[in-house]
Amino acid sequence: MKKIIPLAAAILLGVFLSACSHRYTPDNMVSSPRTMTGILKYNGAVFSPISFLAPYKYSLYSINGDFIGYVDNTSIPATGMDSLLNKLVVVRGVARYEDGDVVIKAQNLDISR
Repeated sequence: MKKIIPLAAAILLGVFLSACSHRYTPDNMVSSPRTMTGILKYNGAVFSPISFLAPYKYSLYSINGDFIGYVDNTSIPATGMDSLLNKLVVVRGVARYEDGDVVIKAQNLDISR
């Protein structure tokens, strides 16, 4: 009897812990700010007055060319964005999911050193 109680408690604890999901917060909830490094690319419309190809003008790619996420630069001044294109940059901001895509709400954007 003494051996059964700790075994039953361990099994019960394992069942409760296995019910926990690694995605505790909903997809649209924001996370804490983080720093990401990648290559900034322009994916907006070049000669079209209507941009319907991508939800944001800029996106971040890894060094290997893998898509990391779109960059939402509405909270930072966009005057120097052209000088950062196709360069290795450091983006500090909050990453969230919007319509199945990762969007980084940039708080700071600078060239990687």
